[in-house]
Amino acid sequence: MSVSILQLNTGRSRVRSTVIGIDVC
Repeated sequence: MSVSILQLNTGRSRVRSTVIGIDVC
């Protein structure tokens, strides 16, 4: 699940994707 969110966020913001990825994990 975190991979999908990270990939989708990568297009928008790298920092945000990392924060969300950790939050989801």
